[in-house]
Amino acid sequence: MLPSLDAAQPTIHALHTVARLLGALCLLVFEHQPNYLELGLAITPNGLSTDLMPAGGKITLDFAELALIYQPASGASEQIKITGKSQITLLEAILQTVYRRELGGLLGDAQPTAMDAMFTAVAAFTNRIKPKPAELTDTVSLHFDTQHASDYAQALYSIFTGVSRFRARLNGSMSPVVVWPEHFDLSFLWFASDPDEQHPHLNFGFAPYSTGIDQPYLYAYAYPYPDHFDPPSLPSGAMWNTAGWTGVVVPYSEIARQAAPEIFVEQTCLDIFRTLQPLLPRQ
Repeated sequence: MLPSLDAAQPTIHALHTVARLLGALCLLVFEHQPNYLELGLAITPNGLSTDLMPAGGKITLDFAELALIYQPASGASEQIKITGKSQITLLEAILQTVYRRELGGLLGDAQPTAMDAMFTAVAAFTNRIKPKPAELTDTVSLHFDTQHASDYAQALYSIFTGVSRFRARLNGSMSPVVVWPEHFDLSFLWFASDPDEQHPHLNFGFAPYSTGIDQPYLYAYAYPYPDHFDPPSLPSGAMWNTAGWTGVVVPYSEIARQAAPEIFVEQTCLDIFRTLQPLLPRQ
């Protein structure tokens, strides 16, 4: 069984605020990839991590330690505690920590601060998602419940394990399983033909919340749906969502009560896949 997350939403929202900063850093240091995969964060047992940056370092958001940890290619790691800090303070700390080793060649010395240089560089990108300064510079102090942060790390890694095992059973083109810092959801795409999100695909993921849904849930949807279709029957525990978007939802509470949650997620995703795949247009 997995821990309840009923009281964990304030801490999850605060972790999301910090994760947005890693997304901005990824946007800055990595070349553009298909389906914006340069933004994806890797899931670890204790939280989230960037890929290796150009100079070989990476930053981890450790939910259990409530810290941002920069591990350079060689030498000792540097830790930035996140409790009681604001988003803008953490952004400044991240940029100062990695500036010399990772960003100096990218940003140069023309701007008065590393933060100014970052926003100037990001604004120059074309065909890229561009974070707005207001999304990265909140001045409100962030607070976390240590147990809730650890519980969410455990839940996220368990869901990741189940989704990854399901993904390993599929054939065809797929994107990796990552967490997207914008919405803080874990997901991957399965493509019916060309590996492009504008072509027919299925999306499987896990979100801590979204508009109209204030609790964590496993989700899946097809793109595109037929113009008219009767929603097919779903496996036990799953339900159709039609408010704002059309797809399949499995509440986290249904997953958490299982004796073997990873196996439940794996099998439920496989059953949903078999339900949704016939809805995609024939190739």
